[in-house]
Amino acid sequence: MMTAAWQLFQYQPYEAVNMNDVAQQVGVAKGTLYLYFETKESLFLAILHEQFEQWFGVVDERLVAHPAPISTAALADLLAVALAERPSLTRLFALLHLILEQNSQYGAVLAFKRMLRERVGGTAVLIEQAMPFMAAGQGATFLLNVYALLLGIQQLANPAPTAEAVLAAEPGMEIFRIPFQPTLAAVILTLLEGMKAQKDGGLETRD
Repeated sequence: MMTAAWQLFQYQPYEAVNMNDVAQQVGVAKGTLYLYFETKESLFLAILHEQFEQWFGVVDERLVAHPAPISTAALADLLAVALAERPSLTRLFALLHLILEQNSQYGAVLAFKRMLRERVGGTAVLIEQAMPFMAAGQGATFLLNVYALLLGIQQLANPAPTAEAVLAAEPGMEIFRIPFQPTLAAVILTLLEGMKAQKDGGLETRD
């Protein structure tokens, strides 16, 4: 069921995917689908749970395999590439807080948050080991900041069809065209360099 819904999501917006189509893909009655997932949002939260775990696995493997030391630029590129490779995952990120968590059961949201806490914690340790200027705990904060940046960049880089038509037709709109991967890599690098400069005493901090 999750695989079928994920496949449908690859080629159409979330709004166009309905539970009836998913049931037909699987070959079950629509009512059977609701025995497993009470809402469409619960189904896609479970998909995001699975896809997020896979993404963290890929990032962890690449961090471990990368020759030490890892430069800030290399880490920024590693994260940006890992996200750019999964455009459907970044589309789901944009739906998480406004849609998926709004109409999912408590248990599903709890399971998702627990998974996220565990995976962020594990990846954060690897990042702290790769970035000596990071203190314990800063890796998790860094990842959450990257996530916040990602949400904005993803939406700017993937405008709605009407907005895309405006950008294509109206002269001077090129400034609104944001390439996802290089833009994300650049802002992650800026974040890392800022953290490094603060650690080295290059930035003044406010009490």
